[in-house]
Amino acid sequence: MRKAKTLVILIWMLSLVGCGLLPSKDQEKEVHPKAVSLNKTYPEIRFKLHFFDSYVPPRRSTGGIWLYTKEKHAGDIDQEFNWDQTDVLHIQISDSKYNGYSATPLNIQLMDEKTVRVIVKLEKGTDPFQKETDAPRMYIEVEKGKLNEDMKFIVEKDTGETLRTK
Repeated sequence: MRKAKTLVILIWMLSLVGCGLLPSKDQEKEVHPKAVSLNKTYPEIRFKLHFFDSYVPPRRSTGGIWLYTKEKHAGDIDQEFNWDQTDVLHIQISDSKYNGYSATPLNIQLMDEKTVRVIVKLEKGTDPFQKETDAPRMYIEVEKGKLNEDMKFIVEKDTGETLRTK
């Protein structure tokens, strides 16, 4: 009887303080101090930066983002693209501190069905056709139908800075 009483008391004490074999709730929350979470990834849209050979369209008076399709595009670029296979994303940065910089797309991410992020590298003085006062811009070829006019766009530098386009 005495052994049974001792066993009951021992079990009761272990239930109060824990045996140390199972992690406590505080221990479950504890993460290794050097451990980091994974970055969020998004589907990427394949693209090609377009370089004009002889005719270079004039810059727009303001920054912005335009989606050109076979049915809807500026007339001066009509012969420049294969409109049966390609849509064109035209992005012009409006932040004047980047005038004179060249813009190169690094990545186009589909964040959700209505939001696209374009990651851009800006470099000073690498475009021989660009003046010091010209806003950076780029014409990006994407597969026909991958983007649409209902989508919203975020344009970011490769450093994470959001760039103004309006």
